Amino acid sequence: MFKKKFSIAVITLLFLISMIMPIAKADNETTTNTTNSTAETTNTNTQVDTTSTSENESVTNTSQDISMKEGDVFIFQNDVTIDYLVDGNVFIFGKNVTIDSQIGGDVFVYSNDLTVTENGYILGNVFAISTNITIKGIAYDLYASSDNVTIDGYVGRDIKVISNSLSINGVVGRNAFVRTDNIKFPDSNANEGENATTGYIAGSLNYSAPNELSIPNKSVVGDVSYSPISTGSSSSASIETYLISLGSTLVLVIVIWLIGLKLTPKFLNNTTNYISSKKILPVILAGILTPIVLFIVSILLLFISITVPIGLLMLLALFMIACIGTSITIISINNLVCDKLKVNKTVGRFGILILTTIILWAICLIPYVGGIISLAFIIVGMGLITYNLLTLNRADKIAESKDDKDSKKAKNNNSDTKKDNKDTKKAENNTNTDNDKKDK
Repeated sequence: MFKKKFSIAVITLLFLISMIMPIAKADNETTTNTTNSTAETTNTNTQVDTTSTSENESVTNTSQDISMKEGDVFIFQNDVTIDYLVDGNVFIFGKNVTIDSQIGGDVFVYSNDLTVTENGYILGNVFAISTNITIKGIAYDLYASSDNVTIDGYVGRDIKVISNSLSINGVVGRNAFVRTDNIKFPDSNANEGENATTGYIAGSLNYSAPNELSIPNKSVVGDVSYSPISTGSSSSASIETYLISLGSTLVLVIVIWLIGLKLTPKFLNNTTNYISSKKILPVILAGILTPIVLFIVSILLLFISITVPIGLLMLLALFMIACIGTSITIISINNLVCDKLKVNKTVGRFGILILTTIILWAICLIPYVGGIISLAFIIVGMGLITYNLLTLNRADKIAESKDDKDSKKAKNNNSDTKKDNKDTKKAENNTNTDNDKKDK
């Protein structure tokens, strides 16, 4: 029953996404054909009269026409060049990406090289994970993780960058939040000062680096704030960081536990049985295969424009399952501990759950070993969810067949009881008849 409800919910969500998300296929883009117009221009150039002049003007207007895509654009290929207008967001997964036109929304890029040319005008934000990022045009905000970031153009508002090297030869309209090893400005700024027209930050600069960097005078209009990057071991992390990590883990585990008690109490009981029986091996196998299969299928779906929403939904589902996998494993171990200690009350199980979470969280902090244990928790949790969904229908059928057998058996017992009652009554009648005969 749970699986049927889950399937109905997923189908409904897919239908709603397909209705509200416009999709534009970006492969084999077509632009206005100007070849014939150019040929006409060449022919009319041999004639000098007013007619040829009007024809040349019409050809010029035609050659300026540019195709436009309305709605969001999804592109998955190695070499990507967007030289057409896009009235929406752009999602790109490629190797070499070039944006040479106006984009009406946000741009999401995962690539090796990203270049926004002088003709590139992005009205929204740029979210990029690329090895090399070069901004020669205009963007609103820049959020980037890259080895090398170069800004030769204009970023209207803020930049938030994590990189090995950042070069600002253009203008950042507001503030810069940077974590980098090096920040470069044009050498001319050191002499030009306030007269510099390029290579400066109009707001404040907040940066983190292993060592404090030399920032040229007048390259930053606002304040410059420096925060050192700690290069020590994980033991040098602040207590606040550990407390935040522990608190978030506790909250997530408790929330999932409460939801499980309310909606799927059978699932929690089944997970305890799975990890304490011979079924643990199928569970681990399911936890390993589930992310691999979901990832491969979702990537294949992303290459087909019609099924892009389904692929994105599958990636989202994979991410969510991975996030709650550790919590599911912790809850299962806690239930096993409570069963061993014979703690049945909800309050007692809640207290042990907090203690179990703290202990397992601390174990995951052990260098080297902790990372392996964390990965094992995620795999087991994903396997528990997948294995339970796969065996749910089978368990329901077994329960139904068992109920049918019990009902049939009960019916047979009732019929036998009725038959015995009839025989008893018949015997009593015969006995009464014999007694009456003897009396006579």
